[in-house]
Amino acid sequence: MHHLGYRQDFPVLLAGAALLIGKAGGMTVAEATALGIPLIVYQPIPGQEEHNARHLLKQGAALWPRTRAELRRAALNLLDPGVRAQMAQSSRVLGVPDAASRAAEVLLTRLGWEA
Repeated sequence: MHHLGYRQDFPVLLAGAALLIGKAGGMTVAEATALGIPLIVYQPIPGQEEHNARHLLKQGAALWPRTRAELRRAALNLLDPGVRAQMAQSSRVLGVPDAASRAAEVLLTRLGWEA
């Protein structure tokens, strides 16, 4: 387990991760689910990040511990390969790896340009 803080190379590091502990910002959720990475959401910002955390939790793609003791238990729980694999599959189901291409195609079509 490594605490990395803010990184410019987050997508590269995430691609090699077994799980992610962090907040549930839009880009973090999009990148993690596109790769099928299970999340442990910790201290999300009220509003959108909490909404994202509730959605991930409901879909089985994340755990949302509220205390440090719960965070520790969640991390230990995800060391189990079976639990992690199940959550990874749930995360993968939510992911849209080609979301940017899809959005661009819709915009170009609406503008009357070929996508």
